[in-house]
Amino acid sequence: MSLALGATCPPFDLPGTDDAIEVWSFEPDPKLDVIRSGHDAVTAVAFAPDGERLVVGTRDGALALWSGGAARELGSIHESVVQLRAVPRGERTVVAGASGALWLVGDGPLRTLGAETDAITALACSPDARWLVVGTAVGTISLYDLTTRTRTPIVNAETWIEFVGFSADSRQIAFSTNGRMQIAEIDRGPSGAPRLTTGPGRLALSAHYATFSPDNVWLAATGDHGDLWFHRAADDRWVYVTTGIAQLLQGLFSGDGSQFVATDPSGRGLVIDMHAAAFR
Repeated sequence: MSLALGATCPPFDLPGTDDAIEVWSFEPDPKLDVIRSGHDAVTAVAFAPDGERLVVGTRDGALALWSGGAARELGSIHESVVQLRAVPRGERTVVAGASGALWLVGDGPLRTLGAETDAITALACSPDARWLVVGTAVGTISLYDLTTRTRTPIVNAETWIEFVGFSADSRQIAFSTNGRMQIAEIDRGPSGAPRLTTGPGRLALSAHYATFSPDNVWLAATGDHGDLWFHRAADDRWVYVTTGIAQLLQGLFSGDGSQFVATDPSGRGLVIDMHAAAFR
């Protein structure tokens, strides 16, 4: 099962093990709609940046754009769709196939973006719509330029990549492997190719997932045993929160950055007030 959240919070959806998709809306009142892909089981979903349209991928490779209860077929990649990521500021969506192939769809015909030689385990688009970062099952991370479709390998870790993400200003990449999180800035090498910086500016901590506040002031990372780390780069301030929850899943900041919300596997929610004294 995968989860997609609307850009402004109202709708979110949950694909199941068949062609059904549950679309939940919370404004003005809670409401559940169920749509069916009309193809094989739904394996990936992503809201368009406007939060109103939904891109759906299925096990047989079919892609469709849902809007107002109606679907428009976008084509097929002829293999199982494993992940979808909407590219900010436009109509495009990145499609990852089971073979490691990558595609772009949405602002024209379906077209290839590139390919990884191993299974893709993590995927993220930068907020400025310039970059795509891709992690694989063998520990490699590649950075794709979404304009030129150029692929640059940037990390070769020992084990599979469980998470990748960007800072709110698109200048940093966060990634985790084997429960170890690293955050580094995107730089340019002597050849002009992108690379990740090394040295004092690079952070490393025991965590599985990370996210940045909308204003890029705070980094929040979730680890084992309910651990939460918050880091403010401006003054190198760290705030550690122990929650008593066995395991926290990836958390999110609210749209205005005033709250941080995370859940545990049972569905219990944790809300952190970012205006509390500890964060001042």
